[in-house]
Amino acid sequence: MNQHEELSMLKDFESLKRQLTELAGVINTFKSEAVQIKIIDLLFQNDPILFSQKSHEAELLPDGKRSRQVEKRNQKNGKKVRETKKSNRSRPGPSTILNRLLEQGFFKKKKTLGDIIDYCSSKMAYKYKPNELSGSLARFARNKLDREKNADRQYEYIQK
Repeated sequence: MNQHEELSMLKDFESLKRQLTELAGVINTFKSEAVQIKIIDLLFQNDPILFSQKSHEAELLPDGKRSRQVEKRNQKNGKKVRETKKSNRSRPGPSTILNRLLEQGFFKKKKTLGDIIDYCSSKMAYKYKPNELSGSLARFARNKLDREKNADRQYEYIQK
């Protein structure tokens, strides 16, 4: 890079810095960071030097699964090559896990929501929050499980 190009880049940078300083007050009036980023993207979308069109963040593939770019070395020439990898689903959903527990006979004795979460965590290595299972448990209580409140006023679920 010669001295003329460096001066040109420096002037462009200073100009950009000044413009961003002027815009900062307006952009910061928006409380949502996503809105702020969207505004900045719209301002600079025509400048390929500042913002590239391809993001390095995870993107959705046509089948709805998330992907991420991974750099690997090419076996033939040793150069780095970018690949897209699909991420695996890490755990089954609440309805699936409750059906599995029902088939295994887990609900032959009364179980609270806490019991279900503890069992999934310790025996199946799946972590669930109470709010993730409660909706499915309420649906299961309509036709697959009975539920009644115990002395602690918590629902206990048992197989019909």
